[in-house]
Amino acid sequence: MKVYQLRRLDRVGPRTINLEIKVRRMILKSARLGGRIADEYKALAENRRGPGRALTPEQERTLFETASRNARWELVFYAGLIAANTTMCGCEIKGLKLADVDLLERVIRIRRAASKTDAGCRVIPLNAQAAWALTRLLERAQHLGVTQPDHFILPAFRYRHTKEGDSEGGLGYRLGARRGDR
Repeated sequence: MKVYQLRRLDRVGPRTINLEIKVRRMILKSARLGGRIADEYKALAENRRGPGRALTPEQERTLFETASRNARWELVFYAGLIAANTTMCGCEIKGLKLADVDLLERVIRIRRAASKTDAGCRVIPLNAQAAWALTRLLERAQHLGVTQPDHFILPAFRYRHTKEGDSEGGLGYRLGARRGDR
């Protein structure tokens, strides 16, 4: 078992290896062969501190100052501010719909459709920076024709996904999900 752990450490972290061995042990236990591993197995130490910071505060400030100066980066700048000031990942930001945002209460509601698991469903409070960025995205969305609760705040640009020339909002954006979309 130790040889397996050492070989796998070249490719994955201790947490992944421990989970893999746990699954193997469960399979062997159900086949009544679990005693063979139980005697020699010792789980690898895992990092309990979390992922840490990707950027220092100075690097983050420089990144956002630079992004704010380029009008072509506006959308990414706002989405980046939301990501940096909430617990939202990129797919959750892209899946935000008008009904998910409540600026009066200063919260975003992540629903099951935008989250991989039921545990991902949550209410996220907005600090001043996230609320400001979300307000800018809502203004942009309104300009693109986002008006219905089921419309995306970041609608997909149709010409990047299809060869069809028609659009829902008149500006080339698909505002809401279609059957089969998330």
